[in-house]
Amino acid sequence: MENLNGILGYFDTTKRVVLYDYPLHLNVGDLLIEMGTEQFFAENNIQVWKRYSVYDMPASIRGMDDDVVIFCHGGGNLGDLYPLFQRGRDRVLDLYPRNPILVLPQTLYFNSADCFRESMARFRAHGNCHIFARDERSLEALQRAGVHRSSTMPDMAHYLWGNLRAESSPEDSARILRLVRRDMESKSSALQQSTDPANPDYDWHNVIAHRTSRYARLTIKAIRMRSDLGLHTQKYWQWRPMQDRAIGDSVSFFSRYPKICTNRLHGMLLGLLLGREVCAFDNSYGKLSSYRDTWLRGMESLTWEPKECV
Repeated sequence: MENLNGILGYFDTTKRVVLYDYPLHLNVGDLLIEMGTEQFFAENNIQVWKRYSVYDMPASIRGMDDDVVIFCHGGGNLGDLYPLFQRGRDRVLDLYPRNPILVLPQTLYFNSADCFRESMARFRAHGNCHIFARDERSLEALQRAGVHRSSTMPDMAHYLWGNLRAESSPEDSARILRLVRRDMESKSSALQQSTDPANPDYDWHNVIAHRTSRYARLTIKAIRMRSDLGLHTQKYWQWRPMQDRAIGDSVSFFSRYPKICTNRLHGMLLGLLLGREVCAFDNSYGKLSSYRDTWLRGMESLTWEPKECV
């Protein structure tokens, strides 16, 4: 938390703030980032004027002045793996060339060298944008590309330290939660699917309760429909209860286990936030190990690539 308060030195805290790209989806990692971001705003009396997701950002914000500070949500979408979010952030940089823009802690990863060069050129051209890299490797890439308005900062979920607590003690001290991603960031050569029916693999969609998931998807559909109709009104507070419920479900699920094995960065962080033992292993491009090497060295409750994980 003390590290994250360093963000306060990069903008005028008396100015209005726009938060762009709050997560309108059920990736619990992104929801934890958002919860930590809102905690940061609240505890530091930051006036958040407007909040937009990537789906409802208008072509122009009514009443926007050049001194309004734009915060771009943190996470792992600074790159070409998730083009919708990359294009949205690029559009904000183009639309508001004079506004101070802060990109909250991100992991950088590009498959395409051309996309990387184009993105870095856009950041360099802005002149009033600062990027917080979530690990030293991302910072080095930014600095080599000439994006010198950049520095390291831990994930915004760190702001939840001491605010999230396990709901109970696990009944079975031998149980292990395997939270394993099976998407484009999985590392298939290292992943062997669990063959133990009493201890299967899970991912975020298994952790969230069915009722929460159903209501959240209906809310997402309604918000996107209104945006498609050009109704760019504030929708964050319509979504926020779904976010809180999804995080609450995740805390409850994690609380059942004394140990978490995962290749999801926020599976690792949530386990540590709740005081659990965590054994971690990498995604496809080393996101977890880079984060560990930057921020989590020496944590006794965190081990790396034990046999039960891989």
